[in-house]
Amino acid sequence: TIQQVAFWYYSMRRSTSKNQAQDFTILVLTEALLATHYGVIYLLAVFGCISWQYEQLAYTYSDIFAKLFHSIYLVSSRRRR
Repeated sequence: TIQQVAFWYYSMRRSTSKNQAQDFTILVLTEALLATHYGVIYLLAVFGCISWQYEQLAYTYSDIFAKLFHSIYLVSSRRRR
């Protein structure tokens, strides 16, 4: 739930260094944006604004982007430490 994420975020910021807290903040915000993006795709399909083929294509490319972004970001954050 959102309360668990907020508590985890608060405790993470208090117990880690500034760089680790910034990395965590960026990852949490990215996850929130991705979840919103998936919701928009779903709602567009439900209301008939896009076809089911385009919906699947959008989910596929969104997954690819998410995995690529997470990989690049995690590798770069490890190299900074």
